[in-house]
Amino acid sequence: MGIRTHAITFIHNILDAQFTSRTPYGSLEGKHMIEMGNMYIRKDAIEWIERNKFRLDGFSQIDNGMIAKEYWTALGCKHTSIDLNMKEGALPIDLRQSIKNNDVNRLVDSADIIIDSGTSEHVEYQYMNWKNLYDIAKVGAVFIHCLPKIGHYPNHCEYKYDIEFFVQLARENDYQILELSNSYSSAEICAAYRKTNNKGFMSENTFSKLPLHICKPEGKPELNDRVLYPWAYGK
Repeated sequence: MGIRTHAITFIHNILDAQFTSRTPYGSLEGKHMIEMGNMYIRKDAIEWIERNKFRLDGFSQIDNGMIAKEYWTALGCKHTSIDLNMKEGALPIDLRQSIKNNDVNRLVDSADIIIDSGTSEHVEYQYMNWKNLYDIAKVGAVFIHCLPKIGHYPNHCEYKYDIEFFVQLARENDYQILELSNSYSSAEICAAYRKTNNKGFMSENTFSKLPLHICKPEGKPELNDRVLYPWAYGK
């Protein structure tokens, strides 16, 4: 999975605004970032960073790009990634199951930042995916999502989103919306919000009423991600 120019732009816009010495939350130094998926920063995003932020010398370069874990760590974060493939040191946590009920990695209430640039749309049990993100976030944590819009990426994933999904998700969980945008990418929603309390995630019945778009294969027997990642899907 990869972070492209639109995603790195949005992520940095949020991080640069929310984590500085001038804000109550301080700098990125020592903040626990949990990243959904073992992510790579793609060539176009690398070029954006070098034009707008820093020179990137000494980082591992592989076919997929630069390992995102190395980049976030260099910025001062304590970094954890979650991915069943266990690549780049990712923890093999199944997001279809409750992390809170089996927290062997002590992730519950630990994250200051959660970055989700192309993972949530692949998780079969959507309610548990979004509840897990709530449960691992501290009060005050920032969520940053770049996820596919309805009408784009045919056969890429089963679930797609629109702005209203995030508006209602934020309302039901008392999240403070930092930014919701269609403008960073024609094909993705960029959403950022802050967790304001620990009253508990919304009920599954209420979640089922959110405008989540369930997409079926278009001219193919199954969705692309089931072909690519069969080991991550139940029978």
